[in-house]
Amino acid sequence: MPSIAKAQQEVLGELGNFTEDKGLFGDVTLSVVEKILVQYGAEFALKVQQYLAEAGQIGPNADLSKSLDPDVVTTGAESVLRIFLLEYYDYVNKGVKGVKSSKNAPGSPYQFRNYGVPDTMKESLRKSIQSGKAKVSTVRRDKAYGIGAERKGKRFTEEETKVNTLGYLIKRFGIKGSKYFDRAFDETFRDFDRLIGDALEVDIGRSFIDIKLGFK
Repeated sequence: MPSIAKAQQEVLGELGNFTEDKGLFGDVTLSVVEKILVQYGAEFALKVQQYLAEAGQIGPNADLSKSLDPDVVTTGAESVLRIFLLEYYDYVNKGVKGVKSSKNAPGSPYQFRNYGVPDTMKESLRKSIQSGKAKVSTVRRDKAYGIGAERKGKRFTEEETKVNTLGYLIKRFGIKGSKYFDRAFDETFRDFDRLIGDALEVDIGRSFIDIKLGFK
């Protein structure tokens, strides 16, 4: 958990890959507030990884897991912790209603509108099937699963048919939300207001000390 004590140590390089934007002033020593923000970003990244793994989502969402990129940007007197993730992060978090059924994600604001399965999704499903994390034991051979393409002279392999079948089922019935992001956020930032307030007090106290020493 982030702490004032840790923020007062030189631990920036050990906490993750962060960007420091100091504008026209170049590299300067981080304030306690900035170090606290760095710690929060690093801990949040770890929690996201943890809850994605617990939900079995690291495999099918490896790119999402790797995309997490927190950075602390300071401009003038304002310091901001920014969290970057792939744009579909909240689909995995809240789930998506299906074209025909909302049962898997009844409270989700998202819904599939058609049965089209993009190539990127097919590749992800193929990897899941090959790894054994997704299984399609019974493959129906009707228009929804690809026989329409066979009528046009194209035949699907067994693997392609399974991918098409799985894609169709996902689009029809939707996907359940893992709540990985909500859980990580709530756990990481539960004491944020208090700790940032404490850090700000420390920084203000340090500034008075610096001013006193400057006039000594």
